[in-house]
Amino acid sequence: TLTVTDADKNTLYDGGVTGFRSYLFEENGTYDAKLVVKVDGSSSDRDSSVTGTETWQFQFTVNIKPTMQLCTPSVQQGSVAAVRVGPTLSGEAPAIKTSLQTPGFVQAANGWICYLPIPWNESTGNVTLTVTADGYTEDMTLSIRAASYTYKDYSKTSQMLSPYIGESDAPAAVTKVLSTTDDSIEWAVGGFVRDALLGRACSDIDIACSAMWADTKRVCERAGLRTHETGVAHGTITVICGDSAFEVTTFRSDGQYKDGRHPDSVSFVSSIEEDLARRDFTINAMAWRPDRGLVDPFGGKADIQLGVIRAVGDPHQRFAEDALRILRACRFSAELGYAVEPCTYQGMLENKGLLSKISAERVTHELQKLLLGPHAGDALLGCVDALSAVLPELVAMKGFDQQTPYHIFDVLEHTARVVDGVPPYPLVRWAALFHDMGKPACFFKDEDGTGHFYGHAAVSVPIARGIMQRL
Repeated sequence: TLTVTDADKNTLYDGGVTGFRSYLFEENGTYDAKLVVKVDGSSSDRDSSVTGTETWQFQFTVNIKPTMQLCTPSVQQGSVAAVRVGPTLSGEAPAIKTSLQTPGFVQAANGWICYLPIPWNESTGNVTLTVTADGYTEDMTLSIRAASYTYKDYSKTSQMLSPYIGESDAPAAVTKVLSTTDDSIEWAVGGFVRDALLGRACSDIDIACSAMWADTKRVCERAGLRTHETGVAHGTITVICGDSAFEVTTFRSDGQYKDGRHPDSVSFVSSIEEDLARRDFTINAMAWRPDRGLVDPFGGKADIQLGVIRAVGDPHQRFAEDALRILRACRFSAELGYAVEPCTYQGMLENKGLLSKISAERVTHELQKLLLGPHAGDALLGCVDALSAVLPELVAMKGFDQQTPYHIFDVLEHTARVVDGVPPYPLVRWAALFHDMGKPACFFKDEDGTGHFYGHAAVSVPIARGIMQRL
């Protein structure tokens, strides 16, 4: 048996050695241990004549340093930096000392995060950040660069940080729909808000409101807008304003997702914050209306500036609810050039087996949008372990050293660079993805140790045909 006590002689553990392997210390420190080994004739497998008891006493020290990471070593004026710290044994928030203004650390998935807004007029150069957690201190250097771009609708009276959505950024049809309400509150949500902050056009505009769908229908029709009851079981109607169509949905939270794709039930809620909590990623969990500005309870605007795709809430739960979100994360990475946050990516890997429940049509739709993205190659390399659930052929290409003077990359990275190097047309990008898939199967080395892939183009054909038939 093993007995462990702390400095105050309190017993922390008393049991078998095997069970101690899973014991978690709550704080760093020095501990006393007593190990008692007892052998009798019935317990000795080798020699029944060996019996007796022996006791060892010793001390050991637990020093577990939380991970500390400056997520953005170099930022521009008017953007946001972030520091992440892993879970602390003490449960106490880390501390940060810096000349920059900061609200300090807040708890996040698997640890703590501190956002550091960089004002437009902040001096360029290096700034020292001193982070302390669980008694450990680490100095980090943040480099601030001069801003090389401008934002629209910026004024001193609006805000010091960008990007910013002004009334002129919203299409007239959106503004009209948002102004039709009487007692209800309507917000533009999701992709429109994200793309408006990015300065991108968005044709897919969704609206969330506090009113029930029947009341929304009545108010919109009174304002001269046509409506269609497209999803009233989930609180959704479609509103037609000129040539534009908008889905307007009552604030809601989702029930269980037994099929790994759709909620079995929905519950209507009273606030926009509750509605945003059910969405997939922080960059899609923002809401806006002209008279009230931006509602951003999960830090989506900061993640846009950081270039990060982060799940809302518990990543495992988000992807267990709807596995298609795994491919959406990969696709957003390709479209925006963003990195998937590590905890979010781990949640993707833990649930990628659920992608088998997603229809081939939806999988193909997301993969094609990924391939057509301006950062498709980076997404293939960064998300390959998640994509392997729908494109297992990528696994053999990952890390496959071509061992030839004619190629400096492995097969997967070579393929990713070819995908980025050809025009963004569907057939061309798919062909680029497929063109070297037969290489691992054809590989051999000659007497000089040089790798060859004779016939790999022909072998790639049935592999590509199999993928296209599957999708």
